[in-house]
Amino acid sequence: MAKAPNTPLSVKLGPDGLPTEIQIFTAGPNETSKGTFTFDDKAAASVMASYADQGNTLVVDYEHQTAANPPVEAPAAGRFSLEVRDGGLWAVDLKWSDRASEYLADKEYLYYSPWFDHDEEGRITRLRNIALTNFPATKNMPMLVAAKGSTTADAKEEKLEMTEDMQKACADLMAAIQADPMPDPEEMMKLLKACMMAYGAEAETEIETPAKDPAVTEVAPPSELAALSEVVALTGKGTTAEALGKIAAWKDASAQVTTLSARVTELEAEKLDREFASVIESGTKAGKLTPAMVGGKFVAALRANGSSGLSQFKAYLEEAPAVLKTTETKQPQTSEPVTLSADEEHYARLQGMDLRELIAHKVKRNNERTGG
Repeated sequence: MAKAPNTPLSVKLGPDGLPTEIQIFTAGPNETSKGTFTFDDKAAASVMASYADQGNTLVVDYEHQTAANPPVEAPAAGRFSLEVRDGGLWAVDLKWSDRASEYLADKEYLYYSPWFDHDEEGRITRLRNIALTNFPATKNMPMLVAAKGSTTADAKEEKLEMTEDMQKACADLMAAIQADPMPDPEEMMKLLKACMMAYGAEAETEIETPAKDPAVTEVAPPSELAALSEVVALTGKGTTAEALGKIAAWKDASAQVTTLSARVTELEAEKLDREFASVIESGTKAGKLTPAMVGGKFVAALRANGSSGLSQFKAYLEEAPAVLKTTETKQPQTSEPVTLSADEEHYARLQGMDLRELIAHKVKRNNERTGG
């Protein structure tokens, strides 16, 4: 049986479309990519006691910059108070900075992520802050911004239930993006397509989306809008245009990888041919290869095994005996035995000559005269 997803978290919006309340944890287990953490009555008491003891307004930052070590500049995106409601933990009375308001209004930050402490049993004990991010660890999160057409807290809530297929497709894509090293571009494109298809298959209703031309109205399923938002977030970019640019770069890189791989294969084949030719030349000169061996099945079978065949070929020639006499070792032949006269031997010894070399010289001269 498939594991039930988290109970969906909730976000409440103000008249300006910006979040005024955010549910940080639901009552019970909260599943994340880093493990499952519990928020129960004991956790609530610990978190609220720590909040009261600290006595400071809690802060929303960007990408958990406050937690960076070594420290970095970490401007506040907003501030909030804490409240336990229906067994869950809420950030209430949210106030956003001008910069954060623009990010949220332009849907450049889609999610939030809590920074918290927990005990060995996974029970949450303290909330440090929350961060605006496009890579939340918490699963089944709502987006911080309303769907198009929803501008007030009283607007009709439009939700898309996350099916198992949609969760798996987007989880696979998230894992690939966060992997080190990241998969090759072709694999990334397949995962993106799978995520989009999983969302598109769930479209049941339609909402009107204003086009740039006031006279034209486009109709888009909410599932496609949700899928597009997910893809923008998973590419690590803030806007749709930037996300599409990154996807296009992945696609171009995939094509370049294919072209380069083909060229590398071609160059490796050319190098292997040169090495085989060099080994054949050496083996032929050493008299260890006959023309029949070079042009027959013997060398062809070795070539078919590529670099492994080349290694076998070299090893064979190191141990193989010579099957042909080479021009360097061939001795002149004559029909009559050649000997030195007493005078030739006497003068050769006086001059310190090697008698064998003198005999070889006489054989060569005789052969030249007789055509041998």
